Amino acid sequence: MFGHVRLRPKHYKYLRYLWRDLESTRLPDVYEMNCLVFGDESSPLEANYPVLPTTEDNKEQRPEAAAAVRRDIFVDDFYTSCASVEKGMVLWEDVSALMAQGGFPMHKWLSLSAEVLLSVPEVEWAVSSERP
Repeated sequence: MFGHVRLRPKHYKYLRYLWRDLESTRLPDVYEMNCLVFGDESSPLEANYPVLPTTEDNKEQRPEAAAAVRRDIFVDDFYTSCASVEKGMVLWEDVSALMAQGGFPMHKWLSLSAEVLLSVPEVEWAVSSERP
């Protein structure tokens, strides 16, 4: 998730770091990050911020998915439930498409319903998922 959130070039300087590859006798090289950093205290909040425009921009085409993402996402985890298998299958498809439009590919899907999970390509299953 964090690597999918690009920074504005004027903000690169705030995520600057020095590297000299354990060569203590030379001056370090200076690098700047161009995306959010995993482990930075503010990254979870900053990662969720661009999700909001993604849902807002696409709420006309996928209103249920946009509402579910706004309500049920935290950083890179999306947890929700559906009243029926059919709704679960549609929501998986719509949430995947919605988030992809914003540059956030969704993967590691898991479901308590074998039917829903079988509608998801196996390469997108959570590693812990077993074939139903």
